[in-house]
Amino acid sequence: MSKLIKQKMYQGVILLFVLGVIVVAVGCVHRQQADREVEVTQPMLDKLYYDAEALKSARKTTEAIARYKIFLAQHPTGAHVPRIYSWMGRAYVWNGEIKQGLTLFEKMLARIVNRDYN
Repeated sequence: MSKLIKQKMYQGVILLFVLGVIVVAVGCVHRQQADREVEVTQPMLDKLYYDAEALKSARKTTEAIARYKIFLAQHPTGAHVPRIYSWMGRAYVWNGEIKQGLTLFEKMLARIVNRDYN
């Protein structure tokens, strides 16, 4: 792969990341409102989410991604989903898996643009 193609690819990833951060920040108010409206009825899902968050904080990306995938399989909608897609996308890019990262950024942006929080 030529240097120019790699450079353009990385610029695209960076642009998507920046756009994702902006869109997530703008949608923060909507997510917070949705978080307040949703009654917690599935403690197991909460545990999966917070376990994944703890693994993310401990920089155990592989384990955190696995927990997030389980969470998303069981709870594909809701306020946390765009945030999870954003973080997983960054984790894949950090690990050199750029195509997987871009796919997750696209999912995140689609959720936010469509305001598909529930």
